[in-house]
Amino acid sequence: MEEEEARAQGRVAGRRRSQGDWRCLGYLAERLMQLPEAEMAYRNCVRETFQAQVWERLMWMYTEAHYMNEPIICAAQLCNYHVLHFHESVDVSKELPPLEVQKALSKIVAHAGMRRVRKAFADAATGNLPEMMVSLLDSFTAWRIHNFDG
Repeated sequence: MEEEEARAQGRVAGRRRSQGDWRCLGYLAERLMQLPEAEMAYRNCVRETFQAQVWERLMWMYTEAHYMNEPIICAAQLCNYHVLHFHESVDVSKELPPLEVQKALSKIVAHAGMRRVRKAFADAATGNLPEMMVSLLDSFTAWRIHNFDG
């Protein structure tokens, strides 16, 4: 029993797993279609520091599983990271989210519909979303694309 608890906390052979270990375990578990284990490994990987690749993998896992709030939270993390790496000369309010975020949000809207996505955006669980994500949804509404329903 103690061995299982140690593994869940990331300790193997008396040492703590590194972020690289968790990321590799996540890739391996995802490839073997062990999605709960992949999610656990990815979450342990980003627990201490931000890694865009891991947040992107989590976003796609949640999108493929047809979750609503989780991929939006991951997309917000990626957008905030994107904004932090702009120079002051770029007007962030006119920027679109990264392409992978755009694809994921399009897929979520296509599957769940615009009303449910807007409700998820307003939900307290998703928190404060970057302006670029809200403007992307507004452009979906303006152009009536991706299963628009209101």
